[in-house]
Amino acid sequence: MGGATKDSKLVWTLAVLSLIAIVSIAHMKPSLELEDAEQAYYSQWWRLGYDDQPPLYTWLQKGLNTAVGLSKFSLSLLRGLLFASIILGLYHLGKKVLGHRGRAERAVLAAALVPVFMDLAFRRLSHTLLLTLAVVLTTLALARLIERRSALNYLLLGLCFGIGMLSKYNYILFVAALCLSALVDRQMARLLIRPKFLLSMGLGLLVFVPHLSWILSRGNLRAIKASVEGKIGQEAGGPIFAIPVESLLSLLALAWPLLLFTALLLLLKKANFSVDRELSWLYRCSLVQLALLPLFFVLTGIERIEARWLLPLLFPYLVLWSASLRSISWPLKKLGGILFLALLGFQLIRTPMERLLGIGSDIQFEYTGLSDRLRAHFPEQPWVLPDVTYGGQLRLLNQDRELFTRDDFSIPPAILPPRAGILVKAGDLPPGLEKPVDSLMGYGPEKDDLYFFESRGTWRYLPE
Repeated sequence: MGGATKDSKLVWTLAVLSLIAIVSIAHMKPSLELEDAEQAYYSQWWRLGYDDQPPLYTWLQKGLNTAVGLSKFSLSLLRGLLFASIILGLYHLGKKVLGHRGRAERAVLAAALVPVFMDLAFRRLSHTLLLTLAVVLTTLALARLIERRSALNYLLLGLCFGIGMLSKYNYILFVAALCLSALVDRQMARLLIRPKFLLSMGLGLLVFVPHLSWILSRGNLRAIKASVEGKIGQEAGGPIFAIPVESLLSLLALAWPLLLFTALLLLLKKANFSVDRELSWLYRCSLVQLALLPLFFVLTGIERIEARWLLPLLFPYLVLWSASLRSISWPLKKLGGILFLALLGFQLIRTPMERLLGIGSDIQFEYTGLSDRLRAHFPEQPWVLPDVTYGGQLRLLNQDRELFTRDDFSIPPAILPPRAGILVKAGDLPPGLEKPVDSLMGYGPEKDDLYFFESRGTWRYLPE
């Protein structure tokens, strides 16, 4: 993404400070965030698939762990590098399509007015961060193609397609929006309705095929579908009009501060807005994406829509906000820089302040009690934990042994423990079940009742 040249000093400063803050915050927490715990568990192995997410993030985490060891540092470092890369990627996308350093910086500073990005993405999200970077890079590859339709640029676009599909499955909605935009924009049609575009699609498919073969094998597709449906909370029977309304509310939750700030600029006549005709292709891509999302939710019946799902698909269009801003009489660069730094400072003091004020959260709980019990009573047997959260937390504390979890449907048979082990079940004790060999009551942030059983034979995925 280029060196730290003088004209990008502000952006590089924000990227580096964000990286430092993310790593620092992780070391203030007694335990791991949910998604870090998942990665601590899954990154024990190289696999073609993990749970209901594509494998690229875990491959990157596994590689980083191999280089520097599994720790809070390695888990937060990857998230920090991705967050910093998104900032730099958005800046370079802005410079490419806007042709102006100041406007590109303004697009980056506008990200401070996207709460999901400066909170959830900053503190805990993993695959969503990787997808956001993939979407920004894909848009940058498109901008390169607008400038020069060379075979190399089509290959770069294809590589972005492959990386995107290995990042998170909803990347396909972004690709679909790009393809549909060719129906309404002449520039996109000239790019995509060409034989060379098949080169891009072919390379993207080639990168994705190994994971696709895993999806289609051993019932993984059915398990992924059930897992995703459990997370998104699909409910049939609701009114159709409720889904577009939910989509609109999610869009407002995604960027209400940016919309409010824009309205304030217009109301006070501190800036004007106008469409940059040279970016008509990007405007139309954004409109197609905005139209496609609620249509997709209606067709699939998804009624609960989270703002974080929309973040990666809409994030690169911050450059359009910057492109449309004209005749500014406020010092936006100074105000944006102060706001961005203030938000970094808030995130830094948030965890210690929560502890000081007695505000409870899952990350305040330490898992040493369960780890010590298992090491003391069952030092030789394999351990099978209730879920990947427990698995990741204990993996961080027990890096000398391989751990397994009851909810890991994606584990290959070759990795299963070769002998009987200790199964740890969370929840009520089912009637008629054999007597547990040990128990730990009211444990963990959810106050789980944990029962320890001696498994007979090889363990396999056991749904609750």
